[in-house]
Amino acid sequence: MRILMTNIRLTWYSGSDTYLYTLGKELIKRGHEVSVYAPSISPTLQGKRFIEAGFTLFSELESKFDLLEINTEFDVIHGQHNFALSEAKRIFPEVPAIFVSHGVLPEPEKYPRDVNIEKYIGVSEEVLAYQFKDITEDKKEIVRNPIDTERFYYAPKKPEKKLKILVSSNYYHNEWEAKEVWEAAKILDAEVEVIGTNGKMLFKTEDLIKNCDIGIGLGRSILEMMSMGKPVIVGDYNGYDGVMTPGSYQMIKLSNFSGRAYKEAWNGNKLASEIRKIFEGDYIKMGQDNRETILFNHNIKKVADRFEEIYKEITNPKV
Repeated sequence: MRILMTNIRLTWYSGSDTYLYTLGKELIKRGHEVSVYAPSISPTLQGKRFIEAGFTLFSELESKFDLLEINTEFDVIHGQHNFALSEAKRIFPEVPAIFVSHGVLPEPEKYPRDVNIEKYIGVSEEVLAYQFKDITEDKKEIVRNPIDTERFYYAPKKPEKKLKILVSSNYYHNEWEAKEVWEAAKILDAEVEVIGTNGKMLFKTEDLIKNCDIGIGLGRSILEMMSMGKPVIVGDYNGYDGVMTPGSYQMIKLSNFSGRAYKEAWNGNKLASEIRKIFEGDYIKMGQDNRETILFNHNIKKVADRFEEIYKEITNPKV
């Protein structure tokens, strides 16, 4: 199948483009032809990674004729970000499309109302209820964030002399100073490393996750750390949802691991206390549970299976 994906940008390593990379790469492995339209593409960061993985990239879609000149046509549009999907549908009005929304706050996550959309996908219950409240039940569903469980392999680890805390956040030094994290690190005599826009910016985050003992963050970053068998705490600028367990997952997943499930305000003492409890208990079992949660709920192979089914449903609708 020839699939056109849309995204606002392929520049630095943000959640929506990492989502497309993970899903698209799996679809390419299965024999699909996957292209991405993004108005802004970095040839040295995300753009380079997508090209290396076998994607075809477009930063402009000026006319259908121009694309046909290079023998490019599509069977389905996998849309993310409203104006990017609107532009793709303007050029390819007859190609059936889905729209995937990742959040409740950013404006681009609202579905475009100027084009026909066959299926509406939310990554969580919160997103589905907020963004698609006026869409009939038969046209919307939840498909959770996919994680490449081979790339983010199981890598349990016993702490060395100093506990290593990995913070994954694009909000650090923006909306969030992480004061409580540094206070907890001082109390525990632990080391802290930060991934994100004001921390380390790199593609192979699995290398940093492998070497950490515990992770703190939101969204995809939490899922990637769970996949590698790490204990994790969901928290950032929104507040804290707490330590991930099979039980707490059921509540925290509803708002896509955003810190909005409980929105607790933690100080350094509270965070240090929770970390101590983890490592005084069976933290290896906690990591194993996290890995199993990802394999069951977020495995890219299961997610790709479902999207293949959706693509077939909308390209071959029942009469």
